[in-house]
Amino acid sequence: MATEVKLPQWAMTLGEGTVVEWKKQVGDFVQEGDPLCEIEESKVSQVLSSPVTGTLLEICVDEEETVPVLTTICVIGEAGEPLEAA
Repeated sequence: MATEVKLPQWAMTLGEGTVVEWKKQVGDFVQEGDPLCEIEESKVSQVLSSPVTGTLLEICVDEEETVPVLTTICVIGEAGEPLEAA
């Protein structure tokens, strides 16, 4: 089953973040702990690491796009796994 990766809330006062750069592309295999993307929240950049091992199936947030915390930013699962309709 695919895993939705959400924009984390690294601090209680943060409400949104911007994807600065994707380190992986759709179709790439990622190991748990691999860097997925760079996120900027309140002028501080952090690298978001993969919470699971699998294939990056979908990128839901473009680079330079700002979204609220807990928004799904990508989906990781098994290669060829169909994405569920939202």
